[in-house]
Amino acid sequence: MTVLKIIGIILLVILVLLIIALNIPVKVRAAYKNKKFGAEIKYLFFRVYRLGTLPEDRPGESGEDDGGAEDTDTGDTDPGGDGKTDGKAADDAADAPSADAEETNGSADAADTGTSDTSSEDEKPDEKADEQPDEQQTAAAEDKPAKKKKRHGKPFGDRIADLIDNIQRKTEAGLAAVELVWDPLISMIKKIYFTGVEADLAAASEDAAEAAITYGALNAAVYGTLGQLCRLTRVNIRSVRIDCLYDTPKEDARYDAELTLRMRPASLVNALLRIGARFLFGLKKYKIIIDEFIK
Repeated sequence: MTVLKIIGIILLVILVLLIIALNIPVKVRAAYKNKKFGAEIKYLFFRVYRLGTLPEDRPGESGEDDGGAEDTDTGDTDPGGDGKTDGKAADDAADAPSADAEETNGSADAADTGTSDTSSEDEKPDEKADEQPDEQQTAAAEDKPAKKKKRHGKPFGDRIADLIDNIQRKTEAGLAAVELVWDPLISMIKKIYFTGVEADLAAASEDAAEAAITYGALNAAVYGTLGQLCRLTRVNIRSVRIDCLYDTPKEDARYDAELTLRMRPASLVNALLRIGARFLFGLKKYKIIIDEFIK
């Protein structure tokens, strides 16, 4: 009994530690500023993943080198002259072995040409013997009447009907997949907390109408997205600024944004378990997902 008690206590401690670990929030921070994207994932005080650079990073921490010292080439020159005689002597010394190499290469080429001539003369009778059956085969093929190839395929109407049926099955499978994951994902999103949301955007164009249209689209996208997030979960907005720059090149447009989200791993585990349970209990209904997308 004492051994079973010890095993039970150990399992209970492991379960408690696992529950605590799953309820510690994970911090994800992402930023896009000055046309550079950066992101990092932290769990407690540990940095799990990092990509690019973040605004607080120093130049040395981003992994980019500022450059090393410049290398200067210094050559040996004659103190009493301009250094030309030494260059000529070096060139003559370099040309001397090259001449010997050319002579040896010429003799090797001559030997190769001699052997190739003899081999080509030996191969000529074989080529003539091979050409005779080829000519006979081509003549026999020309005598045979050309047979028309028959097309073995479905009529056009049947192919259109199959295409419509395939699209209909894919649509039904997609709707079933959305229904399967919708409620668990919505419940998981409600447990995600967005903090430090910043947006500094500027629509720029030399055409005033184009700049105004882009400005309106940015307002609709930003405030519409923030409104939906505020309806689902808690959002801490630090600052949102959207400008419209007329008579300004498009290259001067500004799209800077930053946000930080916190989520407990237990929320993700809960969503996955709910999806798995719904799939098992409604296997007849969701079997179409496996048939269409997982084959």
